[in-house]
Amino acid sequence: MLATRWRVEDAVTARFVERFYQELAADLQAADALQQAQAAFIADGVSPATWAAFTLFGDGSVAIPLETPSWRLPYAAAVLALILVGGLYTMSARRARTRTEN
Repeated sequence: MLATRWRVEDAVTARFVERFYQELAADLQAADALQQAQAAFIADGVSPATWAAFTLFGDGSVAIPLETPSWRLPYAAAVLALILVGGLYTMSARRARTRTEN
């Protein structure tokens, strides 16, 4: 579990966690991912009051495989298709109403 030992701004936390997950996605162990995320913030000149707040609890030698579920892409395509079809239907219905009103 990744946690902070003191309050850190939400925007900074989001950036840090994003970087941490990028490192995990590169197949690093959790402790190494934390160290790389902290090193990136140090290289960017971010105050230690920010990056030093993040602490890993648990087994840092665990590598957490991050994969995009295979169902996500077809699901997203289906949702997009429904939105497009709904939009086209709405546009054609409006045109039909406009024609009958004139």
